[in-house]
Amino acid sequence: MSPLADVLAGGATAIAAGRPADSSALGFAALAGTGCFVFGMTLNDLVDRAKDTIHSPQRPLPSGRASVGAARAQAGIAAVLALGSAAFVSPAAAVCVATMLACIVAYDVIPGHGGAFGVLLLGAIRGLDLALGGFALGAGTPTYIAALGYALFIGAIAGFARMEDGEVAFDRSRVLRATGLLAFASFATPMTLELLGAAKDRRCLLLGLVLALAGIARWWSVAGPLVFGRRVDPSQLRRCVGIGLSGLFAFDAAIAFTCGVPAFGIGIVVAFALAQVFVRALPPS
Repeated sequence: MSPLADVLAGGATAIAAGRPADSSALGFAALAGTGCFVFGMTLNDLVDRAKDTIHSPQRPLPSGRASVGAARAQAGIAAVLALGSAAFVSPAAAVCVATMLACIVAYDVIPGHGGAFGVLLLGAIRGLDLALGGFALGAGTPTYIAALGYALFIGAIAGFARMEDGEVAFDRSRVLRATGLLAFASFATPMTLELLGAAKDRRCLLLGLVLALAGIARWWSVAGPLVFGRRVDPSQLRRCVGIGLSGLFAFDAAIAFTCGVPAFGIGIVVAFALAQVFVRALPPS
């Protein structure tokens, strides 16, 4: 559901720049974003299958519930679907998706997922996913501002997640830096859009800022104890990453409302609700 939310947020930025809405173009862009998402998740499982055999034996490939051949076929089909759908939208959308796929491959093939460079790649991938929605309608300056803010938001979560994965030692200053980046991206992006004249309705802007505040407050409810608590429970790190990832929907909805497209904002909220249902019905493994 998150690729759909990203595309809707990007589409809202294009509409704020004066581009007409086109449900068909947005639909194909969402399909392209989903293809990229499936490609990335499948490729990640293929590359990490040896490590997962030791640390996550319940995952599809190590457990034998899925074959390597089937996973390779799924990755190939997803990549073709992504590129084909984007090409149907526009040349700019096709270039955007091709760049996303290249970043995904780079992230997965670099040993250890590239460390800090991998964090930058993850931010670029999701920023491009939001921009894809803008390219579907004709991206303007608001699209690039929102995509940059989204990349910072994702980069903060990805950098924090390195502690959960054990790539770097737990450090309270890292938690504070991640919180600061999340807060900056969440509030600076809507306010920059307001300065650019992309916020067409002050009530929608206020709602967008409230959503951003709610997302940060939810994050801090778990991150705060990590900073001030005497002991660190690994489950807190996992929960913090999970809350950060669900905060993607709050960021996207805040952008859509800020840009004065409440229908897209409501659509993102519905996508978030459906995502929660799917997560409970279908275990991530």
